[in-house]
Amino acid sequence: MSEYIGLDLGNTFGVATWCGQSTPSAYFVTIAKSGDMQRWRLFEEYLITAVLPCKPPKKVYYEMVMRHIGVHAAHAYGGFLAAMHTAIYRKYDGQALPEVKGLSVTAVKKFWTGSGAATKVDMINAAKARGYDVKNDNAVDALAVLSYGLSIDNIAIR
Repeated sequence: MSEYIGLDLGNTFGVATWCGQSTPSAYFVTIAKSGDMQRWRLFEEYLITAVLPCKPPKKVYYEMVMRHIGVHAAHAYGGFLAAMHTAIYRKYDGQALPEVKGLSVTAVKKFWTGSGAATKVDMINAAKARGYDVKNDNAVDALAVLSYGLSIDNIAIR
């Protein structure tokens, strides 16, 4: 069971999970680009069926993007953010909801690499230096989000 989850939201999104033992696992998933509403519905359903455990996790951390390149990117991010919250509420209706915490992109990058302006390559190299075998920047971002969230909550990864 995943007690902690880190998410990098988007058409190709990263997921990192940690159950409180061993090392976190990270992977990425690509949502097919179909109609606008379809991708958010698919994202929501994937979270409900494949990511969110049966019992509510203690926390869900996500990368909180505050600046977007364009209007479409901002709208898409807002759709993924709304779908994430909807998935959590739908999955755990009537149960204690997990805490959901957005973490600044700059703070996550600075924590992970030492630079708030780190590139995708910098993030991947930092993951490899920490001993993770991840090949996609979305999985790395989710892992960095999870690691940073746990660190600010004073939870050590074993």
